[in-house]
Amino acid sequence: MTLRFAVRCNAAGIITEVLRGAAPLGVPFLDLLDGGSLGKARRFVAQVALQGAVSGWEFNVLAGDSAEAVQFTGLLDDDGGYRIIAANLPPGFEQAARLHNELVSSQRDLGRQNASLERVNRELQQFAATVSHDLRAPLRNIRLLIGLFESKAPQLLDERAALWLSHIVANAERMQRLLDRTLEYASAEGAPLRLEAVPLNEVVDVTANPYVTRGDLPAVQGDRVQLERLFQNLFDNALAYRREETPRIEVHARPAGSYWRIAVSDNGLGIASADQSRIFEMFGRVNPRGEGVGIGLATCRQVVHRHQGEIWVKSGLGEGSTFYVTLPAAATSPELGSRPVDGIAIADH
Repeated sequence: MTLRFAVRCNAAGIITEVLRGAAPLGVPFLDLLDGGSLGKARRFVAQVALQGAVSGWEFNVLAGDSAEAVQFTGLLDDDGGYRIIAANLPPGFEQAARLHNELVSSQRDLGRQNASLERVNRELQQFAATVSHDLRAPLRNIRLLIGLFESKAPQLLDERAALWLSHIVANAERMQRLLDRTLEYASAEGAPLRLEAVPLNEVVDVTANPYVTRGDLPAVQGDRVQLERLFQNLFDNALAYRREETPRIEVHARPAGSYWRIAVSDNGLGIASADQSRIFEMFGRVNPRGEGVGIGLATCRQVVHRHQGEIWVKSGLGEGSTFYVTLPAAATSPELGSRPVDGIAIADH
């Protein structure tokens, strides 16, 4: 009978050379067999190592969607590896082997890419933390020296010099916020999630400013620290892009399948339609009048996506903005029905 399959394996059972047939390189020989034959195949390999040559062992070989019985011969090589030979493989084996080879190759490529991405992410997180830390020290010294100068030598400052000095202070404070938010963004991506049932009432109460009112909010499945960061950034963004009138921020929730959809609405400047697609990008500031640094909403998107949710905005210039966030419901979450609950003030205006 014509020889249709022969491979050479190393001592670990990995196929290192295809002598005949379509067996994939670099995979264990056992991967080509049906699961019910694996125990017997391991005994076969041990017998080859013990006796040097065995024949007549029958295993079920994968062939397309089925498996067929095939007889194998095993020969021990001098280096501890061995050759496996079969003469009557089923017709679908070669195609199944090629598909298996392609799958293994794709998995290896994906594994290498994932490892590379993980390495790059670690390096970026370390870079952001290092840069933020190293820049904070001289920035603190600058602010300290400015403060000393203002307190010790006010008689030396005319009106113009005092104005210049105030601009220096404002820029130093902005740089401090930028560094803080950069470090926050880097730490949010790298920190492992500690999932638990988190009552959003508590999260909003902790992070709210005097202009926030809320409805009765549910519990979601999430990381409390990161959810507090999410709402803190949404509230800060609303204040950074407020109008001249008293700010007003409202928080409501309604069920959305196995998720809750939370709406955070404000009466601020609003966002033009053309700019709404990029406000969640790093440094995606679209209004120079705002006090933000362009990282807060990027951090919000990062936190929401890590919780398998979505975030988007509905807004118009001069009409305020409503940010929508979906978060997975916790098992203990109360049923609020299908409509928002009336707002309950949590701080006096």
